Amino acid sequence: MIIWRKNKKLPQELMNRTKSSIEENHIIKSKYFTTYSYTALQDGNVDSALVKYLLPFYGETIKEMMIDLGMHRRCGYEYSLWVQMYNSNTTTHDVHQHYGHGEIISWVHFIQTPRQKCFYFLNDRNEKIYPKQNSGDIIAWPPWLLHGVDPVKRKNFDRIIASGNISLTSYN
Repeated sequence: MIIWRKNKKLPQELMNRTKSSIEENHIIKSKYFTTYSYTALQDGNVDSALVKYLLPFYGETIKEMMIDLGMHRRCGYEYSLWVQMYNSNTTTHDVHQHYGHGEIISWVHFIQTPRQKCFYFLNDRNEKIYPKQNSGDIIAWPPWLLHGVDPVKRKNFDRIIASGNISLTSYN
């Protein structure tokens, strides 16, 4: 299921900025916070100031992933990037997949996680499969896999993730 894994902590400055951005922009407190749908291209273009400061970190991380998977030199690619926050007072993310617009890889960075494993894959027997998901873990998988997020049980704790997809723009 998982095709790539690393553990990389978000630098403290980026962590602080991410938390501040979420606090400033999380309007409807009963819903999980998301910056979904801002696309970051390989050349660093992005539509949202809410995630733009994360581009150097994730650009290098995505490049490392593509090198490890043998695709960096053979492919042109773009990636999407969004940040989400969940806690015991918010809604959660129902089962979904990311396939449908040319994505070849989906990924998530567990920036800040409780001990509870919240992220899961769902197989055809409707069984939840929980991968390792400690703070700092980044995993990648095929975008057609169903996945979701269980509600956060720990009180006064914000579960923060960055996630996205990689799509090919060319293949040599």
